[in-house]
Amino acid sequence: MTPEQRLLKAAELSEATKALALAGLGARHPELAEVALRRRIVAMRARWAGGHPRQWPGAPSHSR
Repeated sequence: MTPEQRLLKAAELSEATKALALAGLGARHPELAEVALRRRIVAMRARWAGGHPRQWPGAPSHSR
């Protein structure tokens, strides 16, 4: 696999992962609009990466 093919495959897998995360979160929280779901995903990704995510309304606060 060429470096370009690997990069394209990584981008495809990233998009598929985002779609699965959005679908899963939407299934667990059908009352939330897509924008709210996407915000939660961004916050989760930031938390996994060790960042400081913005809190969404109603989320528990985590003090460090």
